[in-house]
Amino acid sequence: MVQIGELEHEQGLVRVEVTGEHTPGREMAEAASVWTRVAESCRERQVRKILAIWHAPATFPTADGFDIGSDPGALFGWERTYALAVVHMDQAPRAQELYRFVENVAHNHGYSFRSFSSEAAARAWLDDA
Repeated sequence: MVQIGELEHEQGLVRVEVTGEHTPGREMAEAASVWTRVAESCRERQVRKILAIWHAPATFPTADGFDIGSDPGALFGWERTYALAVVHMDQAPRAQELYRFVENVAHNHGYSFRSFSSEAAARAWLDDA
């Protein structure tokens, strides 16, 4: 099961580490659990920048990726003002392709989301977001 391993509040951002593996058939429910909690934390702390370290392998269906990228507001309570930087630990070519797809869908629907392979690069992007 994919779940929050750690959720911290830093200066002006929420940092979350996501661990585990997707449960087949429950990918969207698990994503909803993680991202809804992150959105709640952003509202509680009145921050809009999110740094996610995603340890879980990318095994979710492409259709779920489209749904996640196209309307995280309806699915998870996300605001369009949020800036999400995700450091994906799964560097397999299929995973990277899926991450780029979700990033493009989110961008095309007015959400600020970028995928990174290092935390330093993600933080640099968030500094400018």
